Amino acid sequence: MIRRGMKVAILSAAAAMLPPAYAFASTNGVDAEPTWVPLVIGGLSLIAAAVLLIDAVLLKRVAFGGAIAEHISYMILAAVCLAASVLVDWVVKTALPDISAPQAGYASDGLVLLAMVLLATYFWRVRTTLTGYLKEAAAYASGADLFGDVTDPEPSEPDPTSANPDAVSHNRRRTDDGA
Repeated sequence: MIRRGMKVAILSAAAAMLPPAYAFASTNGVDAEPTWVPLVIGGLSLIAAAVLLIDAVLLKRVAFGGAIAEHISYMILAAVCLAASVLVDWVVKTALPDISAPQAGYASDGLVLLAMVLLATYFWRVRTTLTGYLKEAAAYASGADLFGDVTDPEPSEPDPTSANPDAVSHNRRRTDDGA
């Protein structure tokens, strides 16, 4: 659930970037595409990708050994693909004007598609891992025998043929000193 302050901030940012002429698709003396809007949106996208990467790495540390951390590399790669998609657009628009906009769009869209596939893979793998865990936990809670015929071996008795009849095998605890 998004807090009220966050909603206001998002709407204010959107309103600040889109003057009324753009909202009504009017071209009365205004350029059809302002040059600063893609740069601002790209910058915000890179900041969001950086925050996502930092959170993913911190989540991997917190959830070490769990299903979430085990597959977090898919999410990290997806964030890198999203950031690269923004960078492709920026580089083509600012540094490489010889490359056509559709070519850059294809590269950017391909990176976004790859990011979505990686995120889908991440969530699928985490879901299947957690589903297996929950099935095992339900079987354990119901009293099912999870380990089959594995039983603890009986403690061995002293070997009557040994030279020391007081010797006890290593499987039996000593009771004379409380250990």
